[in-house]
Amino acid sequence: MCVRISDLREDLNLLSSWEERFEYVIDLGKDLPAFPENRKTEEYRVRGCMSRVWVYPRWEETDNTRVFRLLVESDSAIVKGLAAVLVMRYDGVPEADLPEDSSDGLFSELGFAEHISPSRRNGLAALEGRIRSFIDG
Repeated sequence: MCVRISDLREDLNLLSSWEERFEYVIDLGKDLPAFPENRKTEEYRVRGCMSRVWVYPRWEETDNTRVFRLLVESDSAIVKGLAAVLVMRYDGVPEADLPEDSSDGLFSELGFAEHISPSRRNGLAALEGRIRSFIDG
C-alpha cells in the first residue's frame, strides 16, 4: 500500500462529498495486498465486527530492526477500506515508532467518526484492539 496518512488527508480534502470520500476509502481497501486464504480462520477473525474481518499481524526483521507487518481482510467493502487506514498507520512501522494511541483521533480528524455507524466504530475498535494486543503481547 503506497498511500500514506499525510497523502490520505490531502486526497480527502480534495473531495467535495462524503459519497466521494467513501468511494475513495473503498478503493483503498481494494488496493490492499491479498490476504492468505489459509489465514481466514477463527484464529485470525476479529470478534465484535458485524462484518467478517480477519487480521494477520506479524513481526519481520529488516536491517536488524523489528518491523510490524499487517494484513487485513473483510467481506464488507467499506470496512475493508476503513481497515486500510489502520494498515497505513501500522504496517511497515519499526517497533520503536509504532503509535501508542488509538486511531479514534485520526478517524475523527478525517471526518469518518461522524459518518460511520456506531457498530462500524465498534468493529474498528475491535480490529485495532487485536492489532494492539499483538503489538503489546
